[in-house]
Amino acid sequence: MVAITKYKQQGNCHELAVALKVAELGGTVLWPYGDGQAYDLVADFNGKISRIQVKGTCQIAKNGSASVNLQKGSRKHTPYNLRDCDLVVAVTPLGNFVIPVKVLRTYRLVAWPVGVKKKLPVYEPFKEAWHLLK
Repeated sequence: MVAITKYKQQGNCHELAVALKVAELGGTVLWPYGDGQAYDLVADFNGKISRIQVKGTCQIAKNGSASVNLQKGSRKHTPYNLRDCDLVVAVTPLGNFVIPVKVLRTYRLVAWPVGVKKKLPVYEPFKEAWHLLK
């Protein structure tokens, strides 16, 4: 039996949020059986299949930013690659980021509220980039 931690529950909620968005966009959602895959769900848009790893946070730091680990596990810095999944979707209170694995360059996504920083975050071009699934 797997212990359900608050982090597991938050992860489940993030996965459901991504699944809801896929369904709203007209896609089909599939889940792999068990926790043995490097991806959390699959989106199917008329035969275009995308294996999605979902990462997320519910927290906003005192400085207004939200930070999400984009690599495997919570302590290791092992990057995802195309054998693992096609996209990483980072779910944050400041928006969702749909990032192709082939462009992952940093192990952490940091998002800022609009207008707080002069320089855009590295992954800002992928904010709400749901079109990448289609």
